[in-house]
Amino acid sequence: HCGGMGQVGRLSSVPGNAESHGCQGVPTEENGGARRGRPQTEDDEDFTAVLGSLKSVMCAPLLCADEVYGAVYVSSSSIEVEYKTADLQFLNRMAGIMAAQIATSHKLQVAKSQTDKFETILAGLHDGVLIVDADQKILLANQTALEIFGLAKIDGMSFRSLLKQFHHNLTD
Repeated sequence: HCGGMGQVGRLSSVPGNAESHGCQGVPTEENGGARRGRPQTEDDEDFTAVLGSLKSVMCAPLLCADEVYGAVYVSSSSIEVEYKTADLQFLNRMAGIMAAQIATSHKLQVAKSQTDKFETILAGLHDGVLIVDADQKILLANQTALEIFGLAKIDGMSFRSLLKQFHHNLTD
């Protein structure tokens, strides 16, 4: 299951400064404009100005199978925009879909990496290796196996027909 419970807020109705809203380390006038012990920069001033202009925000985690991939954040500086529960529900659904896509992409990257490692090992073997499925169809053969059988391609062939062909070639 992918998706999580997001948050919605109306900043103009909540008293306090940026840090009281969970923005720890944000450079503000209240904390002297410093963040992580460094002097305030022009970027910090821009960020503080943007943060101060926000009126309504929503945030939903990119969560899939207890793995957090990030968050989706939507904000508005318009006083006319006030996110409702339905908006947050929509954002949560979209965040779930995005998290599922990220999780799938991550799994595909891991599978591709493992496949690449396997193919590298297989290519380096001096023995002929055939990988056959339950129906005895050849799924994969390394270069050494191709050389042994004297064929350019055997993937997809029946193992039984390969053996018959090989036996026939030996007896000729």
